[in-house]
Amino acid sequence: MGYGMVYHFKSPIICYSEALILDESREILYSKGFSRELAKEVINFI
Repeated sequence: MGYGMVYHFKSPIICYSEALILDESREILYSKGFSRELAKEVINFI
């Protein structure tokens, strides 16, 4: 659980090297993830 959830911060959040941006009400403004298939490839590579 992140600090914002623990301490109840009310501010925009930018996470995951800018791949997830939330507004102060935790609505997604921008999300740039990668596919499940690519995630599997990364896990198998590691």
